[in-house]
Amino acid sequence: MKTWGQWEAVDEQPLERSAMSYVWRVRRVGAPDRRPTHALKEMRYEKGRSSTAYKRFVREIETLAQKLHGAHIGIVEVTDHAIPVDGDETDPYYVMPLARSSLQRAKNLKGKLETVLEIALQVADALAAAHSAGVVHRDVKPGNVLLFDDELRPAVCDFGICYLEEDDRLTRVEADTIGTRDFVAPELHGGGQSQQITPAADVYSLGKTIFAVASGGEVFPREWVNDSRFNLATRFNDPRLRHLTGMMELMVTERAADRLQTMPEARQLMERVLENVRRGTEYVDGLYRTTDSPIELLRSFQKVLESESSVKRSDTLRKSIDSAIERARAKAKEFEDEEKSLRMPVETGHPRAVEVAGQCAEQLLAVGLPLVIASERDLFDEWLGSAVDPLHRHDGYQYLVSRMVLAPAIVLAAYATGALALKHRRFEILRSMIDTSLSVGSRWTHHDILGDSVSRLEPWIETSVGNSATLREVDPSVVPEATKWIRLVSGLTAVQLARNISAEQFKELEADIFGPNFPIPFVPGLVHVSWLSDLMEMSISKPPFERELANVVFGMSPEDFRLMFRRLTPIIGLLHRSVMGRLQKVPYLALGLDLQRWKRWTGYDGPLVAP
Repeated sequence: MKTWGQWEAVDEQPLERSAMSYVWRVRRVGAPDRRPTHALKEMRYEKGRSSTAYKRFVREIETLAQKLHGAHIGIVEVTDHAIPVDGDETDPYYVMPLARSSLQRAKNLKGKLETVLEIALQVADALAAAHSAGVVHRDVKPGNVLLFDDELRPAVCDFGICYLEEDDRLTRVEADTIGTRDFVAPELHGGGQSQQITPAADVYSLGKTIFAVASGGEVFPREWVNDSRFNLATRFNDPRLRHLTGMMELMVTERAADRLQTMPEARQLMERVLENVRRGTEYVDGLYRTTDSPIELLRSFQKVLESESSVKRSDTLRKSIDSAIERARAKAKEFEDEEKSLRMPVETGHPRAVEVAGQCAEQLLAVGLPLVIASERDLFDEWLGSAVDPLHRHDGYQYLVSRMVLAPAIVLAAYATGALALKHRRFEILRSMIDTSLSVGSRWTHHDILGDSVSRLEPWIETSVGNSATLREVDPSVVPEATKWIRLVSGLTAVQLARNISAEQFKELEADIFGPNFPIPFVPGLVHVSWLSDLMEMSISKPPFERELANVVFGMSPEDFRLMFRRLTPIIGLLHRSVMGRLQKVPYLALGLDLQRWKRWTGYDGPLVAP
């Protein structure tokens, strides 16, 4: 058997061969246990000491045994080595612990994105430690990441072509591509100037490595991550793998300046992806091109809410609220700038404007919804007040495109929080939302991008709430019944509006319900009145619900609550007729309403169908 000092080969042939080296399984000479315990790397061919290959191998030994020794558990440990001195006829070698496998051989990881990311995070930490020591690996690939023990602990190996910032004599200019072509960064193709050899090159190679392991060994050419042939989500029937595409777009780019520049940045991205994958967050294009998505902001906000009450906690919450509102405004302003550059006016039904309005609302809901669940009334009022502030302005601001987009987003966010508050019986918060909506008047219902009509606002709100990713994250049970809860909130808003109408005012309104001076603003709850039936059934079947709703939202007893509806039934009918008439629709107040149950609940004994 072949020997090197105190080490002897276990096998007749090397464990691995590369263009320039052999790796052998070895044990100590004379060890009672005949099983291999270590791996030994030597040069494959005898080279002169002045050759570049020899110098690189010696430098690899020095880098691992000295410069990076103990730098990180994820960098392979050199337990023994030999570097010949003048007159010494031996060849250089180094010894390291024997790995169980490598990422290249671990085919059982394909499709297992969580496990692959957990391993990649450790590799990123090891490479970050190397970078901190002034070492850029330049040849990160699955075969150069060894796996140890049952926990698949990774360790980066093969620093043979690494770049040392303090000594670039061997790597100042390379005549040929250094590294494995499938994994090497584009700026190093055909060689590379020393100023091009940065940690960003390892970021690129690590990205390609992650994809190769997750795919089961396949690598996409160059930067073709969006090529349908490499869609792992489809291949493995796992939509979570779409997050991998978002990662590659930031790590595997042709221009080094367009990708993440440091390994800590790459690690932070991987942590975000892993968190989203574990939680089953749906991937959307561009998710990772922003600092935090609404879902991620929501989760971090929830964590702060769950912490113990303190001054610091309140400050943090307020900063998060301000941040969410600012993000919504920034997104609306970004769309405004986009439209200015295209010189296209924002018109009714502008698809992009409506889409951006929904995105702005999601930013607002990232903090608004958790405040509802946590019953944080004061902070909710601050959030809602700050969000609604633009609707109170009577200056040129309301004519800006950003305001045209932001206004319906604010209303959508308010209704979504109101729906959640009603379902969870957070009635004080619901009262705040209703009072705020009535304080703004027509600006609450008339929006240019929705055609300036309440008939378009209501279905848009219902659809958007039903599709809200943030609401689904907070309470998915609300989503299937989004229409019901939204219409109930709209209906209660209409009731709060109608209860202030006196008998004398009612007669005046009745005389001219279609006249131009009809003073009552459109309210979504006056378009569809199915909420009347839902409210009645909930009140009858759940007396505690009725009692809390009546007391907190309307400041009265359940008995007075019902009496109020007895008085308001014809007024709601009148308002419904007015709204539907102006919208040129046929009104049917009694649609879906059980006449006998309504009379028993309210005591009302008049007509229920608007004539």
